[in-house]
Amino acid sequence: MKQVKWWAFGMVATFLAWRIIAVNVSQHLATEGIPAASAWAKNSSQILLAEAAVTAHADSAKARAIAEDAVFYNPASGRGFLMLAGLLELEGKVALAENAAKVAHFLAPRDADVQLPLGAFWLRRGAAIQALSHWGAAIESNAALSKTLFPVMQSIVDTPQSRLAAAEALKNAPDWWNGFFMHVLKNTTQEDTLKALYLARSDKIAHDQRRAYIDHLLDGGYYTDAYFVWLNGLQAAQLTALGNVYDGGFEQVLDDEGFGWRSAENKGVMMAAEPTYGQGGKKALHVAFQQRLQSRELIRQFLMLDPGKYRLSGKARLDKLTAGKGVRWEINCADRDGRQLLSNSEYFIGTDSWNRFETAFEIPSEKCEVQALRLQLNAGNDYDETPFSGAAWFDDLEVVRVD
Repeated sequence: MKQVKWWAFGMVATFLAWRIIAVNVSQHLATEGIPAASAWAKNSSQILLAEAAVTAHADSAKARAIAEDAVFYNPASGRGFLMLAGLLELEGKVALAENAAKVAHFLAPRDADVQLPLGAFWLRRGAAIQALSHWGAAIESNAALSKTLFPVMQSIVDTPQSRLAAAEALKNAPDWWNGFFMHVLKNTTQEDTLKALYLARSDKIAHDQRRAYIDHLLDGGYYTDAYFVWLNGLQAAQLTALGNVYDGGFEQVLDDEGFGWRSAENKGVMMAAEPTYGQGGKKALHVAFQQRLQSRELIRQFLMLDPGKYRLSGKARLDKLTAGKGVRWEINCADRDGRQLLSNSEYFIGTDSWNRFETAFEIPSEKCEVQALRLQLNAGNDYDETPFSGAAWFDDLEVVRVD
């Protein structure tokens, strides 16, 4: 009995070895020519598919018969059913072609070489949303395809008739969605496309994408839309910091987004919300200089104040601050058509304990829908080589209407 068992095992092993050799040899011969490969391995699914592809241009029915043989010899081949779907489509057998395409997807859901043409197949059939899902699967398997597919996918989302359904179909896409959104952000002329994509995925959109979208809206003058996109992205704890100035006590994380605090990238100065003594809450804004800088903005926040008269106030503490003429708070109009300075505080320089400061300003009725509250550095004379050092602390910033 044991001899029979080992004899059977040997027969199976011999057969598998022969199949491996046959497939490898036929693949090699296929590079030399289909007839030679077919003569070596008549039952090779891969060779039959290559023969069907060559024959399709001259005789689609014959090519389909060859493809059917390929599927018979390898019924688990997604590529075989893909070939069959294309040939049946050429013959006008639409229902059968669609069934073959569905089987191809079932057998090879992560094969980019199958998913890419399946997308084109369904687009020809007028099923643009289904095409998107196949192209998404292709990109997931081969990220390099995004360069070719993103523009085509964008054209589908840009189409008003398919926009909402397309955005919904893409919302659960994996990591490549962020790249697709940024591609659309840079290339579309349809604001409704961006809005649909963003809203479909707003609960899981990445910080960089939200910030880029808000900045896009601000640059385009869509200020109210930008504000509500930012507002709807805030967490419950952040909502408690809302006011004419968001988080004027610097209790929240400086996340550089929307209508929150945005710090400028500069290696010569460090800015953070940190604990200190005498602050109003648990933290205050700490601005510490490490080297000499040119005149520039250090941190800012966009505001949306109605026309009228206001007062900006806050607290400042200085710790041996040496930085040109010093730093000061400024209020500017920030619309695309308006950049005028509305008001500014005194310059902060030297050493001082916590003191309150305030300055009055008025928002004009035109060209000032959005304002910017900025902490600005004035580095002084260019020929002054005095190194910058020391620090300033700010807290309890607020803007109050006075008329």
